[in-house]
Amino acid sequence: MTAFLDNVVAVATLIEITKGIAHVTGWDPFVFYWALLFSGTMAGNYTPIGSTANIVALGILEQNKKKISFSYWVKKAFVVTTLQLLVSIVWLTFFVHR
Repeated sequence: MTAFLDNVVAVATLIEITKGIAHVTGWDPFVFYWALLFSGTMAGNYTPIGSTANIVALGILEQNKKKISFSYWVKKAFVVTTLQLLVSIVWLTFFVHR
């Protein structure tokens, strides 16, 4: 969701759903909030429109006569963002969810 919506909007939308999932499963909501934090901030980097910082960066690049296509961004960001999210999952699994 955050790859196509601004991450603030996505997190605000998903917070109630996250609360509900924690309640239904009986798990500590703390873990779900950390997962939402990581996914909400990092997944926005999959696309150039997923976060305000990405949009600003593209604007600065264009001002300096450098153009990056949507598909080029996604190809480059996919690897980095996926690795970041995987590290986050490992961190959540071993250090937060005990």
